[in-house]
Amino acid sequence: MAEGQRIKIWVKEPGKKPEKREIELSLRNLQEIVGGYVETLTIGDGDVIICNEEGLINDLPFNCSLHIPYGTHRLFGTIALLGADEDEFTSAKHSLESHGDHEERCYVS
Repeated sequence: MAEGQRIKIWVKEPGKKPEKREIELSLRNLQEIVGGYVETLTIGDGDVIICNEEGLINDLPFNCSLHIPYGTHRLFGTIALLGADEDEFTSAKHSLESHGDHEERCYVS
């Protein structure tokens, strides 16, 4: 991880629309966003979703069902969309969209 580098990401909190943010890249900042240990979900095309790896067992609020070409994933707590270049996080290459009464369905476009 190229700590200290500034990257642009999409952050989605439960019940809210995703918002674009610019952050300083560090493990601590990523952990603060998701509220704990970071788990990555590779979604292809150079992007990953990060979430709290203990979101379900820690009873974090349901965020959204992420619809991607190879399946649907139920995500809990705050999530973020980042870019990935081999083993490095980078700015998100796509955007994170949501819809539904409580923004409960999300997808990458």
